[in-house]
Amino acid sequence: MKKTCEICGVTTRRDNFNMHMKNHSFGRQVCHICGSIHKSLQSFKTHLFHFHNAKKKPYTCGECGAVFKYSYRLSDHKRKVHTDFRPYQCDSCDKKYLNRGTLRKHIKLIHLKLREYLCKYCQKDYSSPRALKVHVRQHTKETPYVCEICCKGFRQSVSLKTHMAKHVKVEQASTSQIDQEEEDEDGKKNMTDIVEEEN
Repeated sequence: MKKTCEICGVTTRRDNFNMHMKNHSFGRQVCHICGSIHKSLQSFKTHLFHFHNAKKKPYTCGECGAVFKYSYRLSDHKRKVHTDFRPYQCDSCDKKYLNRGTLRKHIKLIHLKLREYLCKYCQKDYSSPRALKVHVRQHTKETPYVCEICCKGFRQSVSLKTHMAKHVKVEQASTSQIDQEEEDEDGKKNMTDIVEEEN
């Protein structure tokens, strides 16, 4: 069952409605780290989690700065991104992989064409329950990942993360433009003062 917010018109599941209403009570929040502006406390918390979360992701790559929650993920990242180390090779197409599990998945999907998960709406088949779940959201129009800044909904968390990055870039660009305009205006005022003093 869904409920519509009378303040902003967003429709959410009933179990998320109270959390959504709390967002309206805190007002705008400014990030103390990067200066980005967020329209609600929840939006600000989401921003902190996705962009500045060192506690949850304590392992940092020394080469590119990527952060990870687990040390084995950092090791995988280094091997995958910063080296060509791929010890597991497919016998059919010579593609190489970091681990046996990824190689098995490749063989199953690409060479054996195994897709065990069937959509009940359109009969399209998928390789994993997660892929099917994301696909079914196209039919049900479910968008469980909602941007707290503009209330746009997404079917996948990765889409929300990409979207949130755009908000941060827009905020940073707006802040620099405002700073530049203030700088220009100050410069004009100073020139006016100088001209008036000469006369």
